[in-house]
Order: sequence, then structure tokens, then C-alpha cells
Amino acid sequence: MAKRFQFRLEQVLNLRKQVEEVRVRELATAQGRLLRIEESIKAHGEQERDFLGAYGEFEKSGEFNADQVMAYCEYKNWLIRQEK
Repeated sequence: MAKRFQFRLEQVLNLRKQVEEVRVRELATAQGRLLRIEESIKAHGEQERDFLGAYGEFEKSGEFNADQVMAYCEYKNWLIRQEK
């Protein structure tokens, strides 16, 4: 007489648990990365706001020379590169 096939669900359950644990770890890593990116974006926004405010004050007062304009333009370009 042939031996009956026995399907062991415990092995399938263990595999599913392992896959779920891996996915939970991947999700936690992705969420951490997202949080760091959001903080970086927030900091960049604050720097940009400060820069534009200071530059606006210079424009209103008319008290800036070509060197200052170049320095502010370089700083603005640096901020743009940091955003990327």
C-alpha cells in the first residue's frame, strides 16, 4: 500500500512569518529613510526662507555691492544643489 501524502502546514506558516518579518524590517528602514529626507527638506526650506528674506531686505534697502550679489547667488545655487 502506498504511503499517504502529508502536507505540513507548519513549514508554510514559518516561511510566511519569515517573509513578514523581512518586510517589516524593510518597511522600518524605508520609514527611517523617509523621516530623514523629510527633516532635510524642512531644514532646506527654512534655509531658503531665511536666505530669501535676507536677500529681500538687501534689495529693499539698496545697500549691497556686486560682491555681495555674487555671494548670495553662489549661496542660492548651493542651496539648489543641496535640494537635489
